[in-house]
Amino acid sequence: MTTVDSTATLPVTNDTTGETPGHDEHGNLIIRIEVRTPPIFHCRPEEHVGKQQPRKVIFQPDTPCKLYFTKPEVFGPSPWPLAKGNNDLPVVGKDGDWTSYSLEPSADTKNDPKIVVP
Repeated sequence: MTTVDSTATLPVTNDTTGETPGHDEHGNLIIRIEVRTPPIFHCRPEEHVGKQQPRKVIFQPDTPCKLYFTKPEVFGPSPWPLAKGNNDLPVVGKDGDWTSYSLEPSADTKNDPKIVVP
């Protein structure tokens, strides 16, 4: 008889809506996040931060969570703890830097949304 481990988990995939995210009055991205399984990011699979200075991205989760980045060059070390609502993350990266992001750390980031500077 075969038994199945009920504690096994499937990898979390991240869904993007494909919609253009909002921007604040300075042109900074505003990315809404529905914290659920799988999480939904209200953005396109790849977004650019823009050329304005200083640059930031405003993440708006609907509940507190942690946001993980694959490359610390863009926002600094991760994870970033996010509160419900507006979370301004300053962009510390230089032109050409990029990072994928997700709500769970993962080695498989091919479905994760990406932010590129600029």
